[in-house]
Amino acid sequence: MRYRNFFTLLVAVVLLALGSSRVHAATFTVSNLNDSGEGSLRQAILDANAAPGPDVIAFQAGLTGTIPLTSGELDITGDLEIQGPGPAALAVDGGLRSRLLVIERGVTAAVSSLTFRNGRPGFFDGGGIWNDGSLTLNGCTVSGNRTAGRGGGILNIGSLTLT
Repeated sequence: MRYRNFFTLLVAVVLLALGSSRVHAATFTVSNLNDSGEGSLRQAILDANAAPGPDVIAFQAGLTGTIPLTSGELDITGDLEIQGPGPAALAVDGGLRSRLLVIERGVTAAVSSLTFRNGRPGFFDGGGIWNDGSLTLNGCTVSGNRTAGRGGGILNIGSLTLT
């Protein structure tokens, strides 16, 4: 009887420990329009890529304008949701110098309410967005992107949902 109570208590402790070890999504906030550094979209993506589990990137209230990408494409390597303030309010602009966004294989990403414009990866495919994962674009504008290859706006070799 004593061993049975001990075993029951042990199972309860293990289940409690497993239940409390779940990874919760972290939220990273973009607070400026800089291409890199603290508060930038690039830094928020880097931080989310390094954090375990699916994460969320949101934009500081009132942040509007254009994020000029001068350091190359934004690479998403972990499950992520990016919540923009509206496609008319905020744009990611490549200045026709690089691709804008890459979703790596095996990644699930959802992006809402942003504009992606003026991406150009030179002689490579996927002018604006290269998707090799599972991507949902909700209420986004993809315009003015160019490529000498396939997929001026979006090259999709994964799963893509547009709403």
